[in-house]
Amino acid sequence: MNVSVSNKSEAVESFLSGKLAQVDVKKIEAELSKLWTQAAVSDSEEDHPQVIRACSSNLILYTDREDAESSDGNILDEIVLAHPSRAILAICREAASRKLEAWVTARCHLASGSGSKQICSEQITVLAEGEIENELISVIESLLLGDLPVFLWWTTADLCGEKLGPFLSCCRRLVVDSSRAPYSFQFLRDLQQIVESTESCVAVSDLNWRRLLGIRAAIAEEFERSPLSIAGLQDIKTLRISSCGQELQEDDCSLQSLLLTGWLADRLSWEACSFSKDKSNLSTARFKNTKNEREITVEFKSTAMAHVAPGSIYEIEIELLSGEKLRISRDPAGEVGSLVVLVKKGESKIRELLADDSDLDRVHLMGYEIEELAVDTVFAGALEAAVKLLHLLEA
Repeated sequence: MNVSVSNKSEAVESFLSGKLAQVDVKKIEAELSKLWTQAAVSDSEEDHPQVIRACSSNLILYTDREDAESSDGNILDEIVLAHPSRAILAICREAASRKLEAWVTARCHLASGSGSKQICSEQITVLAEGEIENELISVIESLLLGDLPVFLWWTTADLCGEKLGPFLSCCRRLVVDSSRAPYSFQFLRDLQQIVESTESCVAVSDLNWRRLLGIRAAIAEEFERSPLSIAGLQDIKTLRISSCGQELQEDDCSLQSLLLTGWLADRLSWEACSFSKDKSNLSTARFKNTKNEREITVEFKSTAMAHVAPGSIYEIEIELLSGEKLRISRDPAGEVGSLVVLVKKGESKIRELLADDSDLDRVHLMGYEIEELAVDTVFAGALEAAVKLLHLLEA
């Protein structure tokens, strides 16, 4: 938000209005201290809003996007409005020549209620081009406010240990998004290795897992209603999961599909027995329910669909031994933020209704992550079960 601060210096006015100011990489902290000191010079509150510096965490967004300065910078801007943080945009791009540059700015908004006060947080952009990852992490570490938690939002599709590893030593929570590599089994394997190697010091989460909340809630709620029941969860015979495919992509089992399957397997004590793909390119997994020795079949397929993100589940169907079927689907042409929930037995419709599935963007999803510091044990269990299933492909 642009705010009138005409009696302040031009540099401070630019700083508080959200404009990026380039600074010497070695003097970022000193420059910020000077700008905040100047911004705190007493103003007449009747003429100018009082500046209040707010910060509850360190938030690092790591990216390799070409347009990161604007696109990811704007995302951070929206996040810190609700979650005041020292926001650090770490951009690492390949280039023929080496370059390390930095910019600073403040992100301000007027406080609600009476009076006129600006709540301001700072955003630091550090750009590293060429083979200078070590210099980048060194700069980032020097900027962290040591008494506040550190959230690392890793937005690239590569969980390479050489790039990510050094950052893990300084963060409290790592957030990734497996939708960036929606059909890459390696991404899921790498993520599981990170969870195992950092379980005592870093909480790990996946925005793509959080997007499943609506579907998971719909499944849980339906099995608490007649004719389905909690006991009926042990009578699941077949699970069919359909996700949106990619152009020229033969894979039919998306990472989001695997995470949903892993969640059910972990919560219902299913043991993975096989995972294969037939001649028609249909992936099928088979599990054994260790509580009653029954077999469960999970079928995966993908179809290209307009207006649906690649890898996103658009329909699941759960069939019970008793004949009931629960189908939950997204209609890309239907009401935004809703799921169609249908319960049938044979050709008879028992119940059809809409369930909430708010289509949250990355800003809102990340906002939820910043509010959490604890390990998501449900996600950890789902991820472990999904990766165990993947191991059967290598057997």
